[in-house]
Amino acid sequence: MFGPQKKINILFLKPWSVPLPDESEQEEIEGAFSMADQKTRFASAKQQELQSVVRPLLQELITAKIHVNSADFCHRGFGGGK
Repeated sequence: MFGPQKKINILFLKPWSVPLPDESEQEEIEGAFSMADQKTRFASAKQQELQSVVRPLLQELITAKIHVNSADFCHRGFGGGK
C-alpha cells in the first residue's frame, strides 16, 4: 500500500519556514513543561518510595512470616465487616 519512507534532510525542509510563538508564549510553554517535569519526578520518587515499603511487606505475606487478621482488615475499613 505504502512504499518505504524516504529520508528527509535539511535541504528538503529549508524552503518552508516554521512559525515560532512569541517569547512570552514560549516562556509559558517552557513553564508548563517544567511543571510537568517536576510532577513526573515527584511521582516517580513517590512510586519508588512506596515500592520500597510494599515489596518487603508482600514478601513477608507470601512467605507467611506475618499474618493478616480479617477482623483487623475490617476494623481499618478494608473489608465488608461492620
